[in-house]
Amino acid sequence: MALPEISREKKEKSLEKARLVKFKRSEIKKLLKKDFLNIKELISKDSVFYEYTANMKIIDIIVALPGTGIVKARKILKMLNISEKKTLAGLGSNQIKSFKDFFKIF
Repeated sequence: MALPEISREKKEKSLEKARLVKFKRSEIKKLLKKDFLNIKELISKDSVFYEYTANMKIIDIIVALPGTGIVKARKILKMLNISEKKTLAGLGSNQIKSFKDFFKIF
């Protein structure tokens, strides 16, 4: 089965959307690192950020927190029994609960 043809216009529109999402995620990570944004605001499904962060790997979000590097983030995820490959939207209800409990999100 052949792949469908994508028009140049549609391809450009998709690439522009991807660039926007990448830029927004970068800005969100900077805000987290500088402590201008807290994790509670970030993971809330009602948040304006959720559209951009839902498909981010949870490890990238933890690494973006102040004072947290890749090693510490891996230890946290291992302790919470969450795979490094999980995305924010891919967390199960028990994983979300343990994540919120660990970061004291109420």
